[in-house]
Amino acid sequence: MVTVGLLVTLEAKSGKEDELASFLADALPLAQAEPETTAWFAIKIGASTLGIVDVFPDAAGRRAHLD
Repeated sequence: MVTVGLLVTLEAKSGKEDELASFLADALPLAQAEPETTAWFAIKIGASTLGIVDVFPDAAGRRAHLD
């Protein structure tokens, strides 16, 4: 069960949209290696806006992720 999460939005500089998308794709294994990260998603919100949605069982798990 998850009780807390994060929604982080990122705005790519002009011409850097693909670079940001690749950066997020490369970050997936790091998130998967965190035992308290229940789910992690990279999302495309707009032409140059991307985001990360991740969820955790509790505030301690979120804190471990942020630290």
